[in-house]
Amino acid sequence: MMMDTNIMIDLMRGRQELVKWFDSLGEKEIILPGFVVMELIAGCRNDDEIVQVEAFAENFDIYWPTKDECEKAVDYLIKYRRDGMGVADALIAACAAGRRVPLCTNDNDFRNVTGLKIIKPYDRNAPAQLPKRKAPRRKSNSKG
Repeated sequence: MMMDTNIMIDLMRGRQELVKWFDSLGEKEIILPGFVVMELIAGCRNDDEIVQVEAFAENFDIYWPTKDECEKAVDYLIKYRRDGMGVADALIAACAAGRRVPLCTNDNDFRNVTGLKIIKPYDRNAPAQLPKRKAPRRKSNSKG
């Protein structure tokens, strides 16, 4: 199955229900489009985050579209741009369609793409279940 950017962002953030679902996939092939990696890098605020994305991406097969898939992406962009589909989403959808694999996403931009199987692994509108972190210790006001 092919992963969309929003899934990978939440996976990197450790959203618990997604991590649990992802772990349940076992040995299923997970495909990460190169454009998703590029979108993840584009969202980085500093070099440390870029290093984290690169290390994270090394765990997946990176897939680049074929010429036919690029042509399909142009068709998708023309047909679905009014539904909110952008260039990267058109390429991601064309890659999933070309490989004949489901696309895991919580993005509605793909909802009208004919023949594309969508998997929504969790309810994006539900409150996030993020890993619990220890509360930072407050500095004591007492002197001495």
